[in-house]
Amino acid sequence: MDKKPLRQTMPTVAAWVDELRESFGADGINAAIRNGVAGGAAFYATEGGQSIGSDALPGKRSLRLSEMTLPRTLKDGAK
Repeated sequence: MDKKPLRQTMPTVAAWVDELRESFGADGINAAIRNGVAGGAAFYATEGGQSIGSDALPGKRSLRLSEMTLPRTLKDGAK
């Protein structure tokens, strides 16, 4: 069994989290995910009927991944 089953059931979210970790650092992103899983409002994601984290604003409009733009950093450090 895969130790990371959400990578299989939520591949778009997993790819997004990977990009967030690369852009903003793994420690902060991992802390936000842990906070959401523990019931905090720092992280919530849903894909294909599967959810992780805590929906801080149930019934309210939230930002979709398709509506986000994340900065990309080039390998040589140039922007």
